[in-house]
Amino acid sequence: IRRKSGREVFLEQGEIFVYAIQSKQQFECLVSDSKNFRPGAEIFFAEGIKMKSLAFTEQGLLFEIEGITIFDFLEKIGEMPLPPYIHYKKEKEAWYQTFFAEEIGSAAAPTASLHFAPELLKQLEEKKVGLQFLCLHVGLGTFKPVFEEEINKQKLHLEPLILEKSIWKLIADAKQAGKIFLPVGTTMIRYLESLPYLWCFLKEKKLIPALDQMTVDYREKLTKELDPALVKDFLPEQEVQILENGTFLVQTRLFIRPGIPFLLTDELITNFHLPKSSLMMLISAFMGRKNLLNCYQEAIKKGYQFYSFGDGMRVRKQV
Repeated sequence: IRRKSGREVFLEQGEIFVYAIQSKQQFECLVSDSKNFRPGAEIFFAEGIKMKSLAFTEQGLLFEIEGITIFDFLEKIGEMPLPPYIHYKKEKEAWYQTFFAEEIGSAAAPTASLHFAPELLKQLEEKKVGLQFLCLHVGLGTFKPVFEEEINKQKLHLEPLILEKSIWKLIADAKQAGKIFLPVGTTMIRYLESLPYLWCFLKEKKLIPALDQMTVDYREKLTKELDPALVKDFLPEQEVQILENGTFLVQTRLFIRPGIPFLLTDELITNFHLPKSSLMMLISAFMGRKNLLNCYQEAIKKGYQFYSFGDGMRVRKQV
């Protein structure tokens, strides 16, 4: 390592946790040695590979890599950041992943989806259950405990969301037809419930795509009473990327807690979560605190498994 001052340091061991990839050469990360990895530092690897620390970000550090793309570097040298209770072996990486995952960018697997093997999805399709595969990259906020005494002051980290143009109409048509929306996992509930705020955000920027009038009317009615302050909180000022096919790339930091309405979700499949987490607050807001505590007491009593490879539950929204 060559620090900004020019001093060279040799490390036998260190860790760089990549949680967001900005391009083929730039990425955001957390580091195990903040003193030696400060902006301006250069890290030299074998085979002419070099990384340079560019700047502090809201969550960590921005790095640039030379001599190889970050994708190839991670594939060649990196290890998947498995939960600490899973002892790492290369073959275990396949366990901690859904079979239908396609996009690179998540800091963790959407673990409730691990319950769904191809055989189970086939059975659901045979029962005429409609399936949609959406993408919200899990961010660092999922792992961090809530530390604010007043939870309204708590800010979560931004999570990239991929929104295809067809989703607007698909949701409007399904809701108008009385379909039940049952996201699998808190990742998908954050995706769905971000959409009303995203509509207001894009409307303010005059970026709403051309849609049929029924879809527009449904969206306008759905978002009519949303608090503008929450829109700015959950979708802060940012550059929105629009691909040629009309897909939006945007970041959300939706923090669902008691008092935040559920506008699209009817039921939910989720694993069991840990205390003092934003996910526990989301579930409490969805099913009610009393129901939540009773449910967890039953799970403990009957020896249900917690954590990523644990048991799941299907819950209905408290009305």
